[in-house]
Order: sequence, then structure tokens, then C-alpha cells
Amino acid sequence: MKRLLAAVDFSPGSLAAFEYATLFGEAFGSTVDALHVWQTNTVTRVTGARLEAKEALREFVARSAVHRPAALRRRVEYGDPYMTILGLSKMSKHNAIFVGARGKSDAESRRLGHVPLSLLPTAPCAVVVVPLAGSERATAMKAPRRVYVANSDAPHLSGFAAELCTAFAASMKSLEPDTRVDPADVVVTDYAALEKGIGAENAPRLAPCPIIVVPLLLTA
Repeated sequence: MKRLLAAVDFSPGSLAAFEYATLFGEAFGSTVDALHVWQTNTVTRVTGARLEAKEALREFVARSAVHRPAALRRRVEYGDPYMTILGLSKMSKHNAIFVGARGKSDAESRRLGHVPLSLLPTAPCAVVVVPLAGSERATAMKAPRRVYVANSDAPHLSGFAAELCTAFAASMKSLEPDTRVDPADVVVTDYAALEKGIGAENAPRLAPCPIIVVPLLLTA
């Protein structure tokens, strides 16, 4: 995984996702792109809004407890968050997109946020959904020690899981209906299995650990 994209909206959830992305960046020697998609209103001029977005992203990165990846780049774009993230991931051929389970607009909900829910069935690469367990920000930053695979017979899942196990010296296990996971685990699944199991919109109920949704036709 050489190129990673972390979607940032300055919410606690996106901070957890960004920090988790940098953890992967360090392990894989990846370039991490921290992307903030900005919008403006009739009061703030476009130039001013863009400068504010760039400064806010700089401050966001500076205050995060990041694991330094091989390369970290900040990027701000104007537009619809979902469409911009999707378009950039295709154009730049990212290997994974990291998103918080819930963003600013979803803070009061217990269900998966609009952006990750939209990305799961459409992204051209793996989508890493990072929960924020209570108020413990560091919880999401733990390196995986166990990698649970939803279907170990599926090559696209077992292959991806094996990559994680090698990078983090983790063990691979099969995800069973009664499996209990903790924040230091990670679940590797695909959209079909996620939908069949609990419904994608309720994915945060699965665990306090990150969930990686891998597309069927993922290429190395």
C-alpha cells in the first residue's frame, strides 16, 4: 500500500482516521494524503475560504499525535466531500481511504456517516472505517495485533489480511458470529459480507475496532 488517503473534516472521528492512516503509512512506507474538502457561503469570499481551509488543515495535522509516514501531504479541494474523495482516489490510484465512522454532520448519530456509507460500495480501493471509542483518542491508533477476516476463502480478503499481518506482525483469524474484538484488532471484509451480516449503515455496532472494506477486484 504505497498511497493512502485520509479524509479530514476536523471532527474527532476524522482525527482518529488520520492518525490511523499515518500508523499504516509508517508501517508500509506509504505516502499519506490528508484531504480536506472545503465549501463556502455567500459571506466568505472563495479566496479567503480556501486560505482558511489550508490553515485549518495545517493546524489539524500539527496537533495530531501522528506516526510519521514516509511522506505526508496536505491537500484542500472545493466541492462535495463524497464526490471529491471518490474522484481523487481514482485519479491518484490510492490503495486505501481512511474515514471516521461519523463526521461533523453525523456526530449525534449511532449509525455510519453519510460519506463512509457512500464510499463503501463505490470506492475503487479499500475503505478503512475508524471508530472513535468513547473519548479515548489514542484507542484508534493502536497497531493491529489480530486481523479478523470475514471470509478466509475469499482471495481478495485473505490476501489483503496477509499484507496487514506481515506489516504489523499480527495474527490472522476467521471472523465468527460470536467473535469479540477489541480496539487493537481490525476486521477485513467486503461490502457484500458487511451487508449480509449487519447492514453497512450499522457497521459501527460491529466493534470498537477499525473495519476495512476491500473491493472484490482490488489490485495489488
